Amino acid sequence: MTSSVRSLDKEQQKKIFNGGNETEHTIGKATEAVSVSKNGHGQDDNNEEPYVMSKGSDLEGYCIDLVSELSKKLGFKYKLHLVKDNRYGAMDSSGTWSGMIGEIVRGEADLAVAPLTITAVREQFVDMTTPFMQTGIGFILRKDLTSEDSAFSLLSPFSTDTWVGILIAFLLTGLCIFLVGRISPTEWAEPDSEEHNFTLLHSFWYITGALALQGAGPHPKALSGRVVGAIWWLFAIMLLACYFANFNSMLHSNNKHISIQTFEDLANQDLIDYGTVEGGSTSVFFKNSNNPVYRRIYQNMERKKSYVTNMKEGLRRTQEGNFAFIGEAVSLDLVVARFCELTRSQEVIGMRAYSIAAALGELSGKVQITRLVIHTGQSSAVSNTGGAKDRYSARLTSGGSYRAQKAVNGSPLVKNLTVAILQLSESGELSYLRDKWWASSCEGDASDDTSDALQLRDLRGLFLVLGLGLAVGLLLALLELLSRARNQAKDSKKSCCSVLTSELNRRFGSRGESSEQDASDKNKA
Repeated sequence: MTSSVRSLDKEQQKKIFNGGNETEHTIGKATEAVSVSKNGHGQDDNNEEPYVMSKGSDLEGYCIDLVSELSKKLGFKYKLHLVKDNRYGAMDSSGTWSGMIGEIVRGEADLAVAPLTITAVREQFVDMTTPFMQTGIGFILRKDLTSEDSAFSLLSPFSTDTWVGILIAFLLTGLCIFLVGRISPTEWAEPDSEEHNFTLLHSFWYITGALALQGAGPHPKALSGRVVGAIWWLFAIMLLACYFANFNSMLHSNNKHISIQTFEDLANQDLIDYGTVEGGSTSVFFKNSNNPVYRRIYQNMERKKSYVTNMKEGLRRTQEGNFAFIGEAVSLDLVVARFCELTRSQEVIGMRAYSIAAALGELSGKVQITRLVIHTGQSSAVSNTGGAKDRYSARLTSGGSYRAQKAVNGSPLVKNLTVAILQLSESGELSYLRDKWWASSCEGDASDDTSDALQLRDLRGLFLVLGLGLAVGLLLALLELLSRARNQAKDSKKSCCSVLTSELNRRFGSRGESSEQDASDKNKA
């Protein structure tokens, strides 16, 4: 689809702030300008979301907001329409530029606002502002392909929170067994040789034996102790069942031997394929790189023909698994913000920047701004601000290519745009726009690198049953002690509280004192 912008018949006057001085710029007749369509081809690999998107008859996106902010600062107007050849801009063998850069070179537009990568060849033919966004090359893949191998893989069936919960449950149960053994009168009714079987050390040894499905006698004799012991055995059996079931599932996972964190990891494995957009700037980077790792990646993509035609196909193959899509990090960030099962590599290589391309013009008298080109994926913006002289003299050489010679004076438009972009950056406006259009829909999402591990919330019912069992056991032990204290109070004609206090002191006193008290009680009997 193509569309044109009709000229503005009425000329207007606008002022653009220039280094503290106000220089008049005539807004004149606007001619037709162009942009590229979604998934347009050229030197870049970008999908146009969220740079420019259609919303009914209007356009929205990062670039639209950026142009709006710049126009407020510099005072220019613009209109939008569709691009003709769906390209950012590349130079063919005859030296002719296509796409947005071609419009700038031919004087059909003054500005191109898009995720345009700053390259040496582009700088020779157009003027580019300071970058409004930094990016590089990264890759995305499924989260389950990024888990690192660990020497403690035996712990992987449970999450860290779950292991902490198990440790706390172990300590509380051991302490509960110890208290029940001390409080319950039944555990103290045996001969002296068995009075203190449930010491603190033996209590923990007893529940450890249950975790190994082995008895560690002697066992509790009181009802309260048996309740605690039974509930711990139930907890241990269910816990072991969950552990081995999940561990077996992890062992049979097809991806258990894959751990990919960096580009070197990609190059050193053959279990999954990887690729990028064929003919894009990312593939050119790997092709021209002298880094041996990057060269191996390029050779592997060439050998396996693992290229994709566009980013949409790369995303589809990545979601299907066993594929890593390589592309520009800023575009991949948007993908992982929308698809929560994917993750982007932390390693970013081949740093590059996005900039606004401007027509080249000499600084003279009045400087007129003609047309603004925006890479929209669907349409572009045109600023109707007059015509400008070239400050590069471009001519067709005998070899059929353009050679540009830079004028001494810089473009006032580019200078003003650069200052405006820096002001937006310093004020935090660029960061705000980035956060606005790259906002993640995965906030609060529970999926992460340990998504297969059982979380504490998955076993909360089991921990709840254990807690209730321990509480019941302690309550029964206290009731047993109160019953004994009440009976002794009747026999000795003492208050129940004094007898209860004496019993507690006896149970938590020294071994010798306890033995003497028991012997005295037996003699009286």
